[in-house]
Amino acid sequence: QVDFGQGDDAAYVFAHSGDHVTINLGQHFTNFVPQDSLVGGPLPDLRTLEIGFDARRIRNKKVVVVFVDYRKRASQIAIRQLQRFSREFRHQNVAVVCIQVAPVDEDELRQWKEQNKISLPIDVLPGHRIQAPISLLQQSSGIPSALRQPWGVRSLPWVILTDEHQQVVATGEDD
Repeated sequence: QVDFGQGDDAAYVFAHSGDHVTINLGQHFTNFVPQDSLVGGPLPDLRTLEIGFDARRIRNKKVVVVFVDYRKRASQIAIRQLQRFSREFRHQNVAVVCIQVAPVDEDELRQWKEQNKISLPIDVLPGHRIQAPISLLQQSSGIPSALRQPWGVRSLPWVILTDEHQQVVATGEDD
């Protein structure tokens, strides 16, 4: 099943294993941007997240903002990919901002970064730093509502890409 939009644009294709199926979408689908998307607008002010962000880090640079929960496999993969390309990003004038959205023990995060040779800074949302023997499994790992509306975060990891003027050019899950 392939669908797009609200039901009327659904198509069903029946195929067997090994069949080659090509699906061509009409031109009206090529420039689709969801209504609540940040694409085409300015990057929201990172300072509003209260992570101690210095806006000079991104001035005149393309920006990759990634919202993660480092304890989840998909986010770990995203962070490792960012680390792998960090040198290339610097050469291409791209700033990376990685933000941990779920409660985290700072010591555990630091140890994970050391074990995985991650040198990228990972900012933690305020109120999400934990230094207590409380099991993190008991803590909420959902996406805070403050990230859903202004930042468009729908799942983790969530990536926002901008041009050098901090105009959003793409958003979505890191694949």
